Amino acid sequence: MSHNSIFWRIGVLLLLFCCPRIGTAVQDQWIQNREGAKQAYERGEYQEAERLYRQAVTEAERAFGDGDLRIATSLGDLAGFYRNQGKYAEAESLLKQSLSLREKVVGKEDISLTEDLNNLAWVHYTYGNNEEAEELFRRVLAIQEKVVGPEHRSLATATGNLAMACAASQKHEMAESLYLRSLSILEKSLGTDHLTVATTLDHLAEFHRKQGRYSDAETYLRRSLAIRERSLGPLDSMVGTTLDSLAMICYSQRKFSEAEPLYERSLAIWEKVLGPDHPMVATSLYNLAALDTVQKKYDEAEPLYLRALTIRNKGWMEGLNSLALLYVAQAKYADAEALYRQALASLSKTFDPDRKNLSLTLQNYASLLRKLGRRTEASKMETRAKKVRERVNHVLP
Repeated sequence: MSHNSIFWRIGVLLLLFCCPRIGTAVQDQWIQNREGAKQAYERGEYQEAERLYRQAVTEAERAFGDGDLRIATSLGDLAGFYRNQGKYAEAESLLKQSLSLREKVVGKEDISLTEDLNNLAWVHYTYGNNEEAEELFRRVLAIQEKVVGPEHRSLATATGNLAMACAASQKHEMAESLYLRSLSILEKSLGTDHLTVATTLDHLAEFHRKQGRYSDAETYLRRSLAIRERSLGPLDSMVGTTLDSLAMICYSQRKFSEAEPLYERSLAIWEKVLGPDHPMVATSLYNLAALDTVQKKYDEAEPLYLRALTIRNKGWMEGLNSLALLYVAQAKYADAEALYRQALASLSKTFDPDRKNLSLTLQNYASLLRKLGRRTEASKMETRAKKVRERVNHVLP
């Protein structure tokens, strides 16, 4: 049984004992609607789930009276549903209502507030409202520290969430300190080889990678990899994911001889776990091909690109563009142009093209045309590339 399921059932029992007694039939119907909504959501029946969550809110407001915590519980349920559906504005409004009601009933430092505070923080983080998210995550941490003490295992998640928000606000020193505190809590409570420790090491590695501190990131990832290999075995999918991340860090440091066996190991794992035609296999093939290309091992890179394209599809723009660049490097200009044309032709069949890769493909094709002395065609391609870049910059925050 999951932690969420356990907390949900405990919450129901607490509500039954702590809230005013009402008719058993009304109480049973409210519980039935909540449970029915949860089951409908798990079946993928989202309209039915929404209807039942809404009905639970309506019944709680009608039957239980103002100030009853079951209203807050139902508001939180519906907010969670909307958040999972990507309807963040609706979720935010409901969470604020639930939080306000709880604060009136239990005060502003009760442990029962942390779920609403945490969920509201995630909504703000998703919006990019990092300062608001930080404030809410910090409040969660303060409440939990007061209730369970500064070294309790449950604080690891709250500390990690706050670290993430601080990192997003460019508060790097504070973020690193919080990540390390989260790691220390987990190591003391679970041991240094626990899989949860590996996840926190991943977060630390990504934090350092984003700052260009590749050596530190590599150290954390190597430790994460060792934990997963010991706990899960050498062929687990999580080992494959960690190998990919570590290979990328080695690549970023131009440690090509170290990156290659890591990518080869991850490729073997994805082929065994997912089958030879899975998109993850194509991604691993592409990574290996890119590594060979940067080392000018063109004869080894080409079949890897071709196999990746066969798996993904012949219109995979990123793969076509990379293979075309490989052909340009080999002075196979006709082959390169054919691939650029293929990539652009596939665009006409795509409703929502990858505009970043489209811009790059157009620009690379223009460079090839200039190399071939076809300046008029090159200028047209450059104009198209510029328009696409402007559209990308307009859409992106």
